[in-house]
Amino acid sequence: MAYTFAEEMDATLQPLWQSGEKPFHGETVFPLDDVFVRDAIIAIPSALDHIAQFYPANQLFAFDDWHEHDGFTVSAKSTSVDELRRQVATPERYISSHSDDTAVYRAIYPESRDFLLRYSLWDADEPNQDAADREVHWTFTGYGHDIAEMMKRWASYNIEVAPSAKYFRDRHA
Repeated sequence: MAYTFAEEMDATLQPLWQSGEKPFHGETVFPLDDVFVRDAIIAIPSALDHIAQFYPANQLFAFDDWHEHDGFTVSAKSTSVDELRRQVATPERYISSHSDDTAVYRAIYPESRDFLLRYSLWDADEPNQDAADREVHWTFTGYGHDIAEMMKRWASYNIEVAPSAKYFRDRHA
């Protein structure tokens, strides 16, 4: 099957990616090393702190991003920083806020389209694995001050920065 980004992003983001418009005209920040739910419940709220501080008037939208799974399309729904904080407050809430399928990210973007925050949950490595020990991944796509801020906030996670267009092109179902 031929890869098309339209199958992986919501209807708002798909044409932005294809044309290289924000947030895809910048960079994507992500951890290189293995990270776990116990890390995500610290890193994601830190990103939400940044969003609350610099995007307080922007409406936020969230959707399940199947970009790295199988390209299933879903629609974004309105959300808030407070709701997102509740979803990542504990390992159990983090896990219950995700799809049961691996490589499906929660994706959040503002109406200004200045960034795209994504975070995932991978399958348990063993039966009855402690929730905090489940492997995850997260990314922040944007530009300028937002990227610099995420690099500072996530510095303890061995952060890599890649051009956004290449990052998303290299990771598809």
